[in-house]
Amino acid sequence: MGQITAGFTRKETEFGASTLERKQNEFGLAYAVTPLLTLAANYTVVDSNAANAVDAKSKSIGIGYNLGPVSIVGQMAKMENITNVTNTGDVDVAIVKVTTNF
Repeated sequence: MGQITAGFTRKETEFGASTLERKQNEFGLAYAVTPLLTLAANYTVVDSNAANAVDAKSKSIGIGYNLGPVSIVGQMAKMENITNVTNTGDVDVAIVKVTTNF
């Protein structure tokens, strides 16, 4: 769709013979500001049917810059209840990655 890219992923996981399952929905949106610079945002929610489980959530923003054979990507994310338990597993993440291609 030109400069805008959108995506959705759904993943369902069952854990063996138990009745425990998780459903994960991921939403993503990216905008190519220029052919070399892209901005992105993602939102993920994971629902578990375990007793007293709460939704795990992740929100992130990212920026990528392509220098030809070298690219630089930065991302910041805020994750909440990643263990599906209230007020446990809250994490803030910042990543900077430099890659090369030959």
